[in-house]
Amino acid sequence: MKILVVEDNQALRQLLELELNHYGYNVATASTGVEALKLFKVHKPELVILDIMLPQLDGFELLSSFRERSTNTGIIVLSVLNTKEKRLKAFELGADDYVTKPFDMEELLARIEALGRRLGPLSTAGQVKNLENIELHESLREVERENRRVRLTKLEYDIFQLLYNHAGNVVKKDDLVVHIWGVAKKVSDSIIPVYIKYLREKIEKLNMRIETVRGIGYVLKI
Repeated sequence: MKILVVEDNQALRQLLELELNHYGYNVATASTGVEALKLFKVHKPELVILDIMLPQLDGFELLSSFRERSTNTGIIVLSVLNTKEKRLKAFELGADDYVTKPFDMEELLARIEALGRRLGPLSTAGQVKNLENIELHESLREVERENRRVRLTKLEYDIFQLLYNHAGNVVKKDDLVVHIWGVAKKVSDSIIPVYIKYLREKIEKLNMRIETVRGIGYVLKI
């Protein structure tokens, strides 16, 4: 999902970008209303996280402009303003959700996922049953084995799916990068090991392990 974060506080903007990238979202950010309008046209986000108190154009003006351009884009207002009047105004202008600052990141992520489910149909891939009684629930990004389940982030699921499709064989780091981000994307050498570590910790609960083949890539042992 492509997300546009409109927030003038640099520290918060960077935090949101970091967290959302970690969970596999494609994120663009803007610090002013004018910049946000330009990015909305270029980035074509499926969801906008929108502050209200912004320089140049305030969030209510932006909200109205976004809605004129698209009725399908999800919009979550993220604001310190917490009066009934402001919340009602946001909903009247077309906001889908309203979260007040300070906020809990896990709750915001849950709201993003819930809104994402309402915006479009779930993947038709559903479940795949194959090796060693393992089930992949693609729409939920869950892996199940012998009635035990683990839930993965989008990036973790994409990595697991590739390793699973080549279980017992080495998957090169370069192939992982291309599979997840595409050929044109430049990714730091330290990124893949970080996500492998997150994934490894989760799937150990299902009696699976990921082995590192130094300098080459990774093997999924099931």
